[in-house]
Amino acid sequence: MKVLMSSRLSSAFLSRASRCLAMCGVLMATILFGSAPARAELPGVRAAIAAGDCKAAGDAINAGLARNDPEAYFFAGLLYDQTGCVDHDPAHAARLYRRALALGYDDAGPYLGLLYGLGQGVPQDYVQAHRAFHGDKALASDATASPAELAALGYGETIAQLALRKVSYPPSANRNGIEGSIDVMLAPSSGKIDFDHVHIGVEAGSMIPRTHEFTDQIEAAYRGAIAQAPKPDLAADASLKVDTPWQFGMRRSADNHKVPLEGLVTLGDSRIVH
Repeated sequence: MKVLMSSRLSSAFLSRASRCLAMCGVLMATILFGSAPARAELPGVRAAIAAGDCKAAGDAINAGLARNDPEAYFFAGLLYDQTGCVDHDPAHAARLYRRALALGYDDAGPYLGLLYGLGQGVPQDYVQAHRAFHGDKALASDATASPAELAALGYGETIAQLALRKVSYPPSANRNGIEGSIDVMLAPSSGKIDFDHVHIGVEAGSMIPRTHEFTDQIEAAYRGAIAQAPKPDLAADASLKVDTPWQFGMRRSADNHKVPLEGLVTLGDSRIVH
C-alpha cells in the first residue's frame, strides 16, 4: 500500500512539476491559520508548496511515505484534497488522512472531519464529522450525548473549520497587529450567529480599535460557510447552540519587522449550549 501511494504521487508530480495551481494559495492559508503540528515537520513540504514547487513537495512526501511517516500521509492527503499539484480526489485524500490518524497524526482529524461534514469523498455525516474532528476524545466525552447533539456539534465544527479557511488577518493590522478572543455562538437549526466574550485589543502603537473590522470579517466567513455546508436535520432540537472559541494574534519578527509578519487564528473546542 505504501509503495503504491508513493508511486502514484511520484508520477503525478513528475507530470505536473512545472505548475502549482491557484489552489496552492488556499492550502497555505489553511496551514498558516490552522493549528500547527506539535511535532517536527516533514522537511521542505510547506516551503515547496508556498513556492509552487510541486515536484519538491512530492519528493519530500514520497521520502516520508517510504519511512511510513504519519505526517507524510497527512500532506499526501492534503495535496489530493486542496491543491492543484495532483487531480482533486477527496476519496483518496480521506484514505490518506485515515492512515495518518491511524499512525498517530491527530492533526489530520479536522481535515477528515471537514470531508465528512461536506460529503466530499465520503458519505455526508455530521456525527462522523464530529468524531473525526476529535477522535478518541470525542468518543470518550460524548457517551451520553444524543445523536442530535453529536450532529449539531459536527455541523458547528464544520462551519467553524470552513470559516477559518475563509477569514484572513485584517490588512490594516498587518503593520503592528492585534490579539484577542471571541466565542462564536451558532444555532444550527436557524443559522443565527452571535458573538460572546469579545476581547480584542487595539492595534499596537495606535489608538484605533479593530473590534468591528475583525468580528465583521468572521461573521462574513461564517455566512459563507453556512451557505456552503449541507443543512442539518435538527428541527427537534432547535434550541441547541454550538459555542466555538476563536483566538487570534500577530506574530512579531525577532529582528524588528524585517520579515513579513504573520497573523495566527486558531479554534478551540466546540460545545453544546442549551
